[in-house]
Amino acid sequence: MTTTTMPAINSCPVNEVLYKNHCYYLDGSGGNCLVGYSRASEIILSKIAREFIDKDYKTTISDNCCIWTRDEYQNYGMPVGFCSQPGPFRHEPVKHGSNCKSATNNERKQLTFCGSD
Repeated sequence: MTTTTMPAINSCPVNEVLYKNHCYYLDGSGGNCLVGYSRASEIILSKIAREFIDKDYKTTISDNCCIWTRDEYQNYGMPVGFCSQPGPFRHEPVKHGSNCKSATNNERKQLTFCGSD
């Protein structure tokens, strides 16, 4: 029996954060992620949020500050005044930022948290 292991990832593309062998990014993509990525959990976001300072949107500026993750509700957001504008991000996403508490926003350019599959 042969066991195949994935090689360790040492770096991620620009504007992405490396965490536990996966790459993560924020984008104003309305809940959609690039091929090879899917929405990631708020638990992971809470662990790496600070790493997004000085990163930028992956492709598109958001039109809503609440962060769409794979979780049912949006409880993380960028603080008012720190989102929906050209980057880089000057603040990390925070719990209940921009009053995101059990939100279910689904805007065309909703801020979205994606991680590599």
